[in-house]
Amino acid sequence: MKKKIFSLGNATILILFYLLFGVTYLSAILSDNFTIGDNLKRGTTTTLGLLVFISIILLFISLIYFLPKVKKAVVFVFKQHKNITSIGLFVLLVLLQFLFVTVFHPKIGWDPSALINTLDHVDDVNNRAYFSLNSNNLPILLFMSFLSNVFQLKTWLFFDYLTIVMVDLSIIFSVATSYMIDRRYFAVSLYMVDCKN
Repeated sequence: MKKKIFSLGNATILILFYLLFGVTYLSAILSDNFTIGDNLKRGTTTTLGLLVFISIILLFISLIYFLPKVKKAVVFVFKQHKNITSIGLFVLLVLLQFLFVTVFHPKIGWDPSALINTLDHVDDVNNRAYFSLNSNNLPILLFMSFLSNVFQLKTWLFFDYLTIVMVDLSIIFSVATSYMIDRRYFAVSLYMVDCKN
């Protein structure tokens, strides 16, 4: 009986996952922000970047396919020592995230701008109007206020770093969960995270 309930639960979770992932994938492809090639409507192009990206992938696949030494090296690094490699890549990506945010941390508008501005200017009429229309962001504001009081920081860069820490912690918890369920999939789940980043 327990096995049937467990199998039913797993099947339900898989169906929901594929359904929601399919909707997300379809929405991403149909989005105006997803540009492959020239977008005449916005005047943007990704043709050169796309060609470079595809060329690098084809070159890498060709090297693995036609040169046995390269194939051996790839198997040695990414398969035989997959745990060390996946952890190393994850640490490298976290460091690159911090480097990227340190160099490029623009002040953006919309919700983040209202949240950051309210920390400094609580009595501003615009901020009051924003939260009267978007009261769902009040818990985030209270959490940000708590963190800014604890660390005595209210800068954009601090909250950018904090976002990286929170996202990477959620990734670590997800990978740790896969490790607890089945250790064989630890490296695979980390590789998937590395590819997403």
